Amino acid sequence: MTIDISFRPADTNTKESTYSDFKAHFDAREYYECDDELEEFIYEHGTSAFMFMFEGPMSTQLVPEQERSLIDFSMSFVCDINATAPIACAEIQELVKKFNLLYNDPQFHDHPRFVAFSEADFLASLAESAKLGQEVAEELKAQGIPLNPDIR
Repeated sequence: MTIDISFRPADTNTKESTYSDFKAHFDAREYYECDDELEEFIYEHGTSAFMFMFEGPMSTQLVPEQERSLIDFSMSFVCDINATAPIACAEIQELVKKFNLLYNDPQFHDHPRFVAFSEADFLASLAESAKLGQEVAEELKAQGIPLNPDIR
């Protein structure tokens, strides 16, 4: 199970940031590996891991306009959530600030809703998603369905 959020420019009338812009940003930060083929930026350090995936340019995407994003974030609940959450939050805040981005958290919204990033909302969504994941895992165990040992 993962938490996935999307980002798009706050001002869609300005020039979109490119993969190269994001690559320069992540290359300058510690613990990131850039996968140029998949256009992903992977953070791994200790028990913490998450990634950003470049989705742009938005004008070429085949999904409805309101669902388009420039870059997405994903974090698996296999990692140490307590250690990873504050790191991920700080990295997201830096990205949002540098590129003037809004975010959409689809975990609890039926329709895309891009808004200013909120640390409190992100951490609440993360906690709720982790709780739901734990409930699903417990139900599967109760039914005798074997789980991947990497899933907590």
